Amino acid sequence: MFKFFSRLFSSNSASKVHKEHSFLQFFEESSSVMLLIDPENERICNANKAALCYYGYPLHQLVGMSINVINTLSPEKGKHERQQALNNQQNYFTFKHRLNSGALRDVEVYVTPVYVSKKALLFAIVHDITARKLAEDKLTQMNHDLTKHEILFKQILDTSSVAIFLVNLEGRITQANHCMSEMFLYSLEELSCGKEYVDLIHPSEREIGRQKMLALLGSKIPSV
Repeated sequence: MFKFFSRLFSSNSASKVHKEHSFLQFFEESSSVMLLIDPENERICNANKAALCYYGYPLHQLVGMSINVINTLSPEKGKHERQQALNNQQNYFTFKHRLNSGALRDVEVYVTPVYVSKKALLFAIVHDITARKLAEDKLTQMNHDLTKHEILFKQILDTSSVAIFLVNLEGRITQANHCMSEMFLYSLEELSCGKEYVDLIHPSEREIGRQKMLALLGSKIPSV
């Protein structure tokens, strides 16, 4: 789409004015947040209705505003990013944008240079990704916490002086510690390769042990 707009505004065809009018109509009526930014003075030179609603500014206040009021990047970093977009070196960015309310939102921005009335502008489409970013951060934290718990559990397994083992819902051992290995005279590999817990019980009590284990796994009894 951005390549299309670049060709659209750099064209020397007789219908260029008509195409610019079509673009501006599309710009105004789109439900996506859109901005036109002057890369020379870093000011917003046009914003559509969706942008006014999103950022919470009236048109007369948003138009003419420095993009640095909205973008939380340092002015130097922001200028570098806009230069990359102007040179078509990079067209996708993620930023934190500040709304009129003061709230910060995570956004992804697609930017392409366009020419309107022979002037080079940056056409930006803004998508709010705050909810997605929060979900990603939460998932990252959960994975981090899970890793910490796994490390802690392994430390308990390795240092415990009592036999500890884990079984799956079928009653097969999935993990055991050294004390368990020494008690039953099986290697850790033999214990953890899917051996049934009841195989470690005397044959005369094996069926009773199996029923108790199934009851335990079904939360019908607190312990075996």
